[in-house]
Amino acid sequence: MTPKARRVFAGAAGIVSALVTVVVIEFVGHSLYPPPGNLDLSDHDAVAAFIRTLPPGAFGFALSAWAFGVFDGTLVATVIARGKSGFYALLVGGVVLLAALANLAVIPHPMWFQVAALVLIGMAALAARLVGQLLMPTQP
Repeated sequence: MTPKARRVFAGAAGIVSALVTVVVIEFVGHSLYPPPGNLDLSDHDAVAAFIRTLPPGAFGFALSAWAFGVFDGTLVATVIARGKSGFYALLVGGVVLLAALANLAVIPHPMWFQVAALVLIGMAALAARLVGQLLMPTQP
């Protein structure tokens, strides 16, 4: 595999890994904190009312899903590419950040959650970059 193909594959694999991680963790969270069966997801006010009733643990699943997604996606990409953890932290973190911002724009969340989401996504990207540098130092 050429170096360029490896880098492209690494980026795609990192993004897919991150998204799979988010889906799996959020699935578990939705299983533990399911919405009522009669909740109309197209009714913004009904969704907002449901969100207000959720315990902190429900929000914890979403936050951890996004953070772990960024972290493992960055490491997957870094290992496949054999380095460049900073680039992949920005790539994977950026994709997860865009998805999180879309989620925050569509579904009403408490302000503390919105701030925590942005901070944790950034911290996960930084942590993954640092761990990636330790595992796979960038080769010339």
